[in-house]
Amino acid sequence: GANPKNALMKALLCNGASDRGNAGPDFRFGFGSMNLIRSLKMMEDVTYFGATVNQASVNTHNITVPANTAQLKVLLYWQDPPAAVMAS
Repeated sequence: GANPKNALMKALLCNGASDRGNAGPDFRFGFGSMNLIRSLKMMEDVTYFGATVNQASVNTHNITVPANTAQLKVLLYWQDPPAAVMAS
């Protein structure tokens, strides 16, 4: 029932997209066409995780891939904090 963060929603939409054109993201098609069913399934199945990392530190995660998985698609997304008002 919680409202997801905008960064999570963008990452789910990008990672759930159906690829178009060249393999992977490109300048013509971006991440491809939105596949809202796949993105919603990722959100419902909680097949994502979020974390924070500080400058000059390491953050390690383990991903369990089920047997007989035909394809694995991983997306690393980060959102920079906003700049201070009137920052140069």
